[in-house]
Amino acid sequence: MKMIVINDLANAIRSKGYTQVQFAEKLGVDQPTVSRMCKQKRYTLERLQEVLEALGETDISKVIRVIEEK
Repeated sequence: MKMIVINDLANAIRSKGYTQVQFAEKLGVDQPTVSRMCKQKRYTLERLQEVLEALGETDISKVIRVIEEK
């Protein structure tokens, strides 16, 4: 069984009504960093926690989804 991790950060940002610029300000980074984060396949646990806190979210599945490849 192979698992696929899907980065859903861009959708999470939009669903909270933020632009990338606004979210970058909340996270304390610049917009290009947020853009790169939306495409990344790996996060440190620390960064993931920062993202969840900036989104005001406790559900990790709003940011990252894991599905089984068939």
